[in-house]
Amino acid sequence: MSEPGKIGTACRTAAALLALIVLAGCWDRQELNDRALWLATGIDDAGEGNIKVSGQIVIPLNVQAPSSAGSGGKGDPYMVVSQTGTNLGDILQDIQSKLPREVFFGQRRVIFLGEELAKKGLSGILDFTTRLAEASFRTDMYIMKGATANDALQMRGTLEFVSVFSALKKHEQSGGRGETTYLDFLIAAHRDGIVPTLPAAQLFVSDDMKPANYFEITGVAVLDDDLKLAGYLNVDEDRDLLWLLNKLSRIILTVDLEGGNASARFVNLRSSIKPSRNKDGSWHFEITLRGDGSLVENNTGLSVEKKGELEKLERAFEKEAANRMAGTIRKAQETFGLDVFGFGVVVHRRHPREWPALKDRWNEEFRRATFNVRADLNLKRPGLTGKSII
Repeated sequence: MSEPGKIGTACRTAAALLALIVLAGCWDRQELNDRALWLATGIDDAGEGNIKVSGQIVIPLNVQAPSSAGSGGKGDPYMVVSQTGTNLGDILQDIQSKLPREVFFGQRRVIFLGEELAKKGLSGILDFTTRLAEASFRTDMYIMKGATANDALQMRGTLEFVSVFSALKKHEQSGGRGETTYLDFLIAAHRDGIVPTLPAAQLFVSDDMKPANYFEITGVAVLDDDLKLAGYLNVDEDRDLLWLLNKLSRIILTVDLEGGNASARFVNLRSSIKPSRNKDGSWHFEITLRGDGSLVENNTGLSVEKKGELEKLERAFEKEAANRMAGTIRKAQETFGLDVFGFGVVVHRRHPREWPALKDRWNEEFRRATFNVRADLNLKRPGLTGKSII
């Protein structure tokens, strides 16, 4: 073999050996069997400046495939571990020392916060959760009204094999924020012109089963500028809030009309807000709500086959939506004095030069503001019949 040929062969051999070294595998890989999958976090006030952190972790041996249900389960598919301490970092280190596998937060789906903790404030509590590289921001989040976060983790599932998945799916089915709740909260907590809110939930016991086996979303918790619990809005008011924030996917409205009642399901929900100044210098907001609906039930004497009567029904739904929204805004003004809707964000965007002088006293401006709400709703699917068939 010629000298150039020997050099070429040596170069190819060296390249092949280098490739074997580089592609030999992941030297720092971690098998799934070495990990403890953390599904949900619960944080409670423990008194004396301490907090209690609980985690719901998968028990692999008790997780069954759907096809083998009832033929190999040995118990709950998860366990709950808890530890008390001064901060999340130290507590999670103590929890890790109790487990034979390394905790993995990449599958965390829900964070529960106890009501007593929320009353004292959430500032600093959640800092650690935002710094976990593997933890997803696509996480649902609740304040447990009249209960602890640990109680929520102990909840028994009904239709869902793992109980926390039941909480997440109920939130999504209600038309709420679902798995974007955590991210929405973090954005609002660091943004001028709006105070953050979180879904509120309660636990119930049915058929004398303990622990609780029924999870219900009962509204939204309002937090002040210091991230302390200020109070609650109910379920209907929560839907109004989400509609104004353009985060509501669907809603059913019911109206009394013509000696009867009617219900319609609206989707494609959206809102617009236009700010202006009143003569006394206070702010005024023109709010328009929009949506497309399908008639669910018509127990009125109106025949929706007739254009005039269909429009009368539409106007009734528009009036109901506008009155509800106005009432919710008024409650936020009078009860909390906190802008949970983001009107300040709109002012900041439309009047950036005025905002620096407003931002430190925006909640005071919000309490003085006036509002006019109108709705533009279209019943695009009135059904196959005119009047009620009964």
